[in-house]
Amino acid sequence: MTAQANTLQQPGDLDTRFANQGMIDVRSGSSRRVAETVNEELLYVVRSGNNSFRGYRARADGSADPAFTPFLWRFGQGQYETLSKLMVRDDGKFLMIGSTGEAYVRQMAISRFNSGGSPDLVFGTKIFPFAVDPVPPNHALGTHSPTGCVTADKHVLLGQKSYFA
Repeated sequence: MTAQANTLQQPGDLDTRFANQGMIDVRSGSSRRVAETVNEELLYVVRSGNNSFRGYRARADGSADPAFTPFLWRFGQGQYETLSKLMVRDDGKFLMIGSTGEAYVRQMAISRFNSGGSPDLVFGTKIFPFAVDPVPPNHALGTHSPTGCVTADKHVLLGQKSYFA
C-alpha cells in the first residue's frame, strides 16, 4: 500500500515548481539583495569576496534569463564594499546603493545599470563625500550603511548616518 503525498501547500511553503525545488542556487558568495522587475523577473546580487558583487537575473520560473549579462561589480577601490539597496525602475534600469572604503568608514555610493546588466555609462557610479570633511583633530568618523528610494517624480533620495567616534 502506498500513501499519496500531501500536495496542498501552506502559506510560507516554497513553491517547488520554481527554480530548483523552490530555490535559486547562488553557487558562490551570499545573496545580498533581490528585487522584482516590472516583467516579473528576479534581479539578485550576491557578494563575491569583501569588495565586489555579482549581478544576475532570473525569469519568473527561476531559470537564468538569457537576455541578461551577469556582471561583476564594485563601487570604488575601497578595501570593503557594501551593498545596502537594490532598486528597479519602471524602464528596467536598476540602481545599486552601497558604500566603499575602509573598515568602519565608507563613503556612500550609487551605480546605475541598463536593463540587460551593462553599466549605464551616462549615469556611471557616484561616490559621495563624507558629511564632515575634514574630520576635526582627535576625532574619528564612523558611517552606517546608506539607504535610498525613488520618489514619485523619479528622483533618487539617498541617506547615510555618520558619527564621531
